[in-house]
Amino acid sequence: MTSKRNKAYNAVTRNKDHDAIYHDKRWRIIKPIVRRRDMDRCRICFEAHRFTDMQMVHHIVEPEDNIGLAYAPDNLICLCESCHQHVHKAYKDGNKLTMQDKLRTLVKTPIKV
Repeated sequence: MTSKRNKAYNAVTRNKDHDAIYHDKRWRIIKPIVRRRDMDRCRICFEAHRFTDMQMVHHIVEPEDNIGLAYAPDNLICLCESCHQHVHKAYKDGNKLTMQDKLRTLVKTPIKV
């Protein structure tokens, strides 16, 4: 099911110019750095004392809003699929700035184990 949904998203919704970000050498360098920083955990779940493995590295400020932040570590956060959907719902529902502030705060807060 997820594979079909991803194919449909990629074919219809994804901005092809921004898709190049994920094939860039800078992305291959920064993504593992962010994953190590976040200890391969979803930062939203971790804040709620749930230890969920991350499934993606999310851009807090989306590339279409500021391409210059595409590879900035402080603009990237590890999320699970559920939290990623929650974040995008907040963005869509008009709570984008509030959610971005929350995500930036999480990125600035070191994970303590």
